[in-house]
Amino acid sequence: MNVYIVIDMECISGISAGNMIRVGHAEWAARGRRIMTREINVAIEGALAAGAKRIWVKDGHDAGENLLSEELNPAAELLSGTTSAIPDHLPGIDSGFNAMFLMGFHARMGTLHGHFDHTISTATISEVRLNGTPVGELGIYAAIAGVHGVPVRLVTGDRAATDEMRALVGDVEAVAVKDGFGRNSARVRSPQVTHPEIRAAAERALRDGGGRPWKLDLPIRIEVDFLRSADADMAEMIPEGKRMGARSVGFTHDHPRTAFRALNAMVALGGVAANRWARNLYGSGSPVS
Repeated sequence: MNVYIVIDMECISGISAGNMIRVGHAEWAARGRRIMTREINVAIEGALAAGAKRIWVKDGHDAGENLLSEELNPAAELLSGTTSAIPDHLPGIDSGFNAMFLMGFHARMGTLHGHFDHTISTATISEVRLNGTPVGELGIYAAIAGVHGVPVRLVTGDRAATDEMRALVGDVEAVAVKDGFGRNSARVRSPQVTHPEIRAAAERALRDGGGRPWKLDLPIRIEVDFLRSADADMAEMIPEGKRMGARSVGFTHDHPRTAFRALNAMVALGGVAANRWARNLYGSGSPVS
């Protein structure tokens, strides 16, 4: 039994404020990193109890350097560092994995009562659609895993995110660790309460052996609505990118890997324009992630 885990940071148990997830806030971010590492460890414990032999953990937040490797359960291998500079969103995933866990996730941009809701970048993207279906990061990861026949078996995050995942793939273990009142406020459950739930859900997810991969029909049509026309101007530069409107770019391909690499490229290029806009407005860098 082999498990591929992606962990984000916004909707980990106990994460309640934006400065806990931003590297620039050193003291607060250090606390968030500890909380994040403890949460992934309880999921690893549950997976091991169910018989997992190989566990990969992708640090999926910001630059991918948040988990404390020295405190990570040694049964897991860490995939660290940003994937924005490489073509593949989920490096190393293949049909040898039996399940995917998505932990600490938020809902897609524009979700009512979604705590820290966004899709990839708050500063750049309004909406992403796969074959016409609006998706957030959860849907993107589920679709890439589905290409390799890997089903999502566990999702944790705020309630808006767990509802989003269930609506997309159906049968999945889910633990809601908080309930958002709005983007910047939530009712947060204690890790002392949620950690046993996550461990049990991780074990059930593998013992039950249910769930089907979320597979997209071919060709795959990717559409990205950016926040500014300048972002779309840059994203349109990818080969075979099609301008769909002032802020929208599309891409269609029969090969899933090519399609998702194009999505990575569009996001990266759109981000170039967004960072330029932020520098002009704020003087240095983007104010949001």
